[in-house]
Amino acid sequence: MRALVTSLSETIVPANIDEALQYKHWRTMIHEEIKALEKKDQGSHECACIMPKGIWQRFDFSDSHPDLPSLYLRGGSILPVGQPVQYVGETNPTDELSLLISLDENGKAEGVLYEDDGDGYGYTQGNYLLTYYSAEIVSSNLTVKVSKSEGSYKRPKRPLLVKLLLGGGAMIDARGIDGEELHLEIPSESQVVKLVSASEDWYRKQMKNAKNIPSEDGLTGQKGFELSKTPVELKSGDWALKVVPWIGGRIVSMNHLPSGKQLHLCLKITNSTLCFIDIAF
Repeated sequence: MRALVTSLSETIVPANIDEALQYKHWRTMIHEEIKALEKKDQGSHECACIMPKGIWQRFDFSDSHPDLPSLYLRGGSILPVGQPVQYVGETNPTDELSLLISLDENGKAEGVLYEDDGDGYGYTQGNYLLTYYSAEIVSSNLTVKVSKSEGSYKRPKRPLLVKLLLGGGAMIDARGIDGEELHLEIPSESQVVKLVSASEDWYRKQMKNAKNIPSEDGLTGQKGFELSKTPVELKSGDWALKVVPWIGGRIVSMNHLPSGKQLHLCLKITNSTLCFIDIAF
């Protein structure tokens, strides 16, 4: 599995599988994910990734694991990241904001952050904050700033952490105040090589020493209710059925052989009950 973070303004984001299957690019990715899930003994770092054209920088949150997706940020993108929380009520406006930056071939990047008070309908009256961040290398220094903003919601006075991706999971960072211009010195080429090499060594060791995440497929409370961890393929008459493991459930594909039409089901296990969460033709 892999996750690709890109510019949403340039990408069609389907609302469900039914809509995704209408687009060739998304349909191909879904089929690739099914194939990847079939390789249950391979970690995410062992799966061959065919990346879209452009610059893609791998990153993580110091939590890389063979059972978790590999994350990549598209060149030219700035990804705002907040503190991990369970629900909006846990957030504090003064919590540190992080910006992950992946530069394009021209040494530039941009990204957008939307915020409001998290309650009520004030945003419909303009009580929100839409911040456009930009980054650009000028004379061996990276300048990060707010290029423009929209809305009447007041910007919180909070610390800002900027992380510049260098490749191979390596990054350098600098701290400042959100809304203020921040400058980050770009290391020399030899320094970048050392940082990337050290990061890749750490990543390999992390993958090698990682312990598998325990499976939750064994259900309790209903004797005999257990799901196979092995992909299943069945054929009968005009139909072919394929079932592959999926996080928290199964993906089922039914193919009507004469017509080539397909039926896709996503199944999720909740409280020892198997539930449909999506269906598409």
